[in-house]
Amino acid sequence: MKKLLAVFTSLLLLFSFSVFAFGCDKEPSASGGTISGDYKEPTDEELEQVVESLDLNKIFGDPTKEGWKFGASVEADFNVVIDYAGDQIAVDMGLEYKELIENKGTEGFAAAGNGSLDGTFKADAGIVGEDAVNNTVKFKVNNDAEYLYVDASESTGIVTEGAPDKIKVPFSYIMDGLGNLGGNTDKPNPNYPVDTLAQEEESSALIDIDQLKAMLEQYGVTMKVDMKGGIKIQLIASAETLKTVVDAILGSAGAPAEVTNAISFSKSVLEVYLSLSEEGEFAAASIKLDVAASVNTGGVNTPNDSDISTMADTADEQVVNITAKAEININASTDAVTLPDFSDYVDVTASAV
Repeated sequence: MKKLLAVFTSLLLLFSFSVFAFGCDKEPSASGGTISGDYKEPTDEELEQVVESLDLNKIFGDPTKEGWKFGASVEADFNVVIDYAGDQIAVDMGLEYKELIENKGTEGFAAAGNGSLDGTFKADAGIVGEDAVNNTVKFKVNNDAEYLYVDASESTGIVTEGAPDKIKVPFSYIMDGLGNLGGNTDKPNPNYPVDTLAQEEESSALIDIDQLKAMLEQYGVTMKVDMKGGIKIQLIASAETLKTVVDAILGSAGAPAEVTNAISFSKSVLEVYLSLSEEGEFAAASIKLDVAASVNTGGVNTPNDSDISTMADTADEQVVNITAKAEININASTDAVTLPDFSDYVDVTASAV
């Protein structure tokens, strides 16, 4: 299971790193959460080519060379609805973002990102408070090599009264928090994510062909490829795959069997795509998700603290229905990114230092 999670995590990291994209002239090919192609089951020879292509150094190039660039445009839409006995929470969001990272030699690395997150957060009365909630989310989001910047001044119901509506957060602080979630207390690189790619000096494939075959079969993942004009990879996860992944995540958090057994999927669509150019460079990636699940809380009593292992049985049987849809499209781009003035942004971590 750890190997399967490692492969999916590595692929998703590839897609995430692609947000800090590659400077080459390729037409966008990811849209609607998919990448079009003539996909077929791969031969052993084609599988070998796929395995060899999944090498970070080949995909992203050599960031230690002066003049190296990586850039991409990202578009994403996602919708989540949680229904509990007729009362609902609904989140509907859209993201647009462009990123560019460059090695400027003696000047070091430069990073620039510019985009927006727009949508709504709604909740019926009594779920997150006595009154119904209907908040508008309208964030302007930027980044440089050191900070993530968020301007929420046009949002409604999001910023706490008296709090700044323009904030900046160091990447080192964000990565420190993520590391603590995973039990890692090592101090992160303050220049993450720029230096992360620069440290990839040795070629390293993500997986060998025997491991790939075994995991695809064992966990019910269908893999197809289109080898014309580069390499396109399509991964389709079954409902069993999603349930296995969810169970593994909850199990690693210490959840008892009653919790994992309470979750079932009535609809499951998860497709992951990756497209590499004929030169082996990143061209596009996409993810399409359409899931419907239910959680029978009849055997689960949610604890008051964050320790999931303390969940206990309860006699009341109630069902929480969850639907989630998402489309994520990432395309290589050479577009320049212009950053605004950040002089009036407040470092929210300053008081914690």
